Amino acid sequence: MLYTKSREIANEFFVTLDFAQNLCYNKVNLFYRGDPMELGEKIRRARQEAGLSQRQLCGEELTRNMLSLIENGTARPSMKTLAYLAQKLGKSMSYFLEEDAQDQSELIASAEALRRAEAALEAGKDIYAAQLLEQVTSSRMLREKLLLSARLPGADLKKIGDQLPPMDDELLIRARIALAQGELDRCGHLLLAVENQTHPHWYLLRGRLAMAKEEWDKAADYLARIEGDFPEVVPLLEVCFREMGDFQRAYEYACRQKG
Repeated sequence: MLYTKSREIANEFFVTLDFAQNLCYNKVNLFYRGDPMELGEKIRRARQEAGLSQRQLCGEELTRNMLSLIENGTARPSMKTLAYLAQKLGKSMSYFLEEDAQDQSELIASAEALRRAEAALEAGKDIYAAQLLEQVTSSRMLREKLLLSARLPGADLKKIGDQLPPMDDELLIRARIALAQGELDRCGHLLLAVENQTHPHWYLLRGRLAMAKEEWDKAADYLARIEGDFPEVVPLLEVCFREMGDFQRAYEYACRQKG
């Protein structure tokens, strides 16, 4: 089911990327508007007070790695995940959410309308589903609303596509995870799907992918474009040139690390 699947994806992949300016890229999973570090600390504190390990708290709902990211403030939980954690920890949703009552009420109502709209679509009740989607007023559920709207008969797919937020940030996250797991082909496919292929993080991942494939010349080309953006690029370029047999360039990059 689309809504369920989108929530599962959010649990695993829609984490924040800490870019050069410390900007948070988390366009879909924006249920929580406060500081993710504060939210993560609240969850960690509640877990410790309950005497639960990360593994015990995760259960079958989410991975231990994802919970660790949430507690460290580098990932934001979806509404479904936060509801699960609150229930397991014996806390209310309002304990974790720093929302005013009206905004929180709108968010919960929109989530329920989305759930019922998907069920209506599955049952072939398209008119009822369209009516329910009109009740989704939270801007933070725009993507889910649009994706379900695209399933309605006669939907203007071009208009919906134009309204959908870009997925570049999510694709970069997925590519990073795929690379870390050794899924090199998947990483490459995800990077090819990114619209903005001039972003420094795109070049960094392309360079690391090429290194993983031992395509040293390609890796050096990608990484050289961003050597001023990330300190970690300099030692990577040293490795690339050493593997290419260009020991003079490798020595230069080695010296730059010492300087």
